[in-house]
Amino acid sequence: MKLASIVLAFIGFATGSLAAYLWWKASRIPSNPEIVPDDPVYGTMAQAESTKVAFEKAGKLNAKAAAWTAVSVLVNALAALAGAMSN
Repeated sequence: MKLASIVLAFIGFATGSLAAYLWWKASRIPSNPEIVPDDPVYGTMAQAESTKVAFEKAGKLNAKAAAWTAVSVLVNALAALAGAMSN
């Protein structure tokens, strides 16, 4: 059971690290609107659309990160149980 605990702990670390990476990546999505210097209305619309797209991409990454965090918590709980049972 000690080996199972160690293996599960490493898997928990890997899944937690993946979740952290996805959250970091979601926080780095840029909003790149088209530059329209002569038309403030179209420029505002382009900015809004660009922001919407960036939020959608970030939201998808955040959802994946949340799922990986849940997996990490489950695996780490199993690692703790396996460690407790091996004593």
